This record gives sequence, C-alpha cells and structure tokens, in this order.
Amino acid sequence: MRSILALFAATFLATAAQAAHPFLCCDYGGGKVCVVSADGKIEWQWDCKSPQDCWKLPNGNILFCFVTGALEVTPDKKIVWEYKAPTDVKNEVNECQPLTDGNVMIVECGTSRIIEVDRAGKIVKEIKLTTKDDIKLHNQFRGTRKLANGHYTVCFKGE
Repeated sequence: MRSILALFAATFLATAAQAAHPFLCCDYGGGKVCVVSADGKIEWQWDCKSPQDCWKLPNGNILFCFVTGALEVTPDKKIVWEYKAPTDVKNEVNECQPLTDGNVMIVECGTSRIIEVDRAGKIVKEIKLTTKDDIKLHNQFRGTRKLANGHYTVCFKGE
C-alpha cells in the first residue's frame, strides 16, 4: 500500500510545471511530517505517530500535531516548544494552529476540548466540546480553526 506521502509526491510531480515549489505535509499513515521538494524528494522529515496538521511558521520553524501532542521544531530539528496531551484518559490531538499572540490552539479528542497553550506550555484558555456518546474518540473533531474575530469553527466529524 502506497503511503499518502507517496501519493502527494506523485500528484505534485504531475503538476510540477504549474507549481514548482516545495510543500509541507503530514503523512498520517506513514507517520511523518515532511517538506517535499519541487522534484518530489523529501528535504526534511520528522517521524511521529499519526500527524494531522502542520504549519511552516514565519521564522522557518515547523509546528505540527500528532496523536499524543504537538511540537514546534527548527529546520535543524531542535524542539523549541512542546505540548503533551494528558495520559490519564484516552486522547488524540488532531488539530493545531499558531495564533497571532504566540499561543497555539490545540484540539483534543477524548478530553473533547479546544485549548490555547502559551509558549511556557501553560493552558491559558479551554473550551469544552460536547459530542454524541456513540461517537468514537478518533471521529470526534477535525478542521478546527480560530478565526480573526475570536470565534472558532469546528467540524464534528462523526456527526
């Protein structure tokens, strides 16, 4: 079975003449976050379990989340920020977003919450989410973003 990254690379190669630039992606099934060059080669890679959301920050660092937390990593692979999801309950981190105030928004399935975490790792805001009881952990939430007006959009995936 080909990984999602291989499929992305093949698709990208097919359109390289139209968009000749590297791209950042999460390979959920392959367990890695990568920067893929315009010619389809991996230029940068971080291995982690089930990554789902990634951002290249203005300072060149890469912010991404994976099943047990979120990291900000420099291009030379130094961790400069980290969030670890609680381990006392079954949890999945499926979304992250860098915010203009320097905090990071994170969505946890299991604890069913949106949180904002500061650069020291402290949760500075928490919004509880409620989903149907029969919605399994992995299918709770996706596509969450904080908007410029302070509101949030949340996809209740399993509903």
